[in-house]
Amino acid sequence: MNAAATQTVLRHVTYGLYALTVKREGDEHGITVNWVSQASFEPPMVVVAVESTSKMIEMIRDAHHFGISVFHEGQRDVADKLGRGSAGASPKLKGIKTKPGPISGAPMLAEALGWVECRVVATLPSGDHTLVLGEVVEAGVEHLTQDQCMISTRGGCDDPTLHPPQRLGQHRRAGDRPRLGLDSLELGRCAS
Repeated sequence: MNAAATQTVLRHVTYGLYALTVKREGDEHGITVNWVSQASFEPPMVVVAVESTSKMIEMIRDAHHFGISVFHEGQRDVADKLGRGSAGASPKLKGIKTKPGPISGAPMLAEALGWVECRVVATLPSGDHTLVLGEVVEAGVEHLTQDQCMISTRGGCDDPTLHPPQRLGQHRRAGDRPRLGLDSLELGRCAS
């Protein structure tokens, strides 16, 4: 396999930025994720990749439910806060307006474009991540506007007709591997 070509191509794949949240026995936690995709129309399902060594994957397995909130362009600070690693769980959500999901009580971002609450259907090891398949059991639209959602790109693009990536901030030290694709950020029109 051509490792350089693989890396180059995969760096140009775009990802959305989302808040992944969970509540387990009163402990609420949230992180920024970018590997999320719809996996089924009927029943509606999503799949999300979570770092296998994170506290989040164990919390999701124990809680059997999770939430995904879609960030809008005005939530860069929230995406940044949830994108930073932390040893403790609860402090990350401190100061972020949430509301409990109606099924599991998992915190949903009250000021996001919208959210889905999911029941865990399966988990699958996938390299250094674990794929979590969730059936959507509830959904909510918080801000139905023409706001732009946040799209992460790691490779950038030379096409002058596209908006240049906007930096979200330094999230790593020299030599660290990229985390969550947050090293560049571009705004994209959300599908309606």
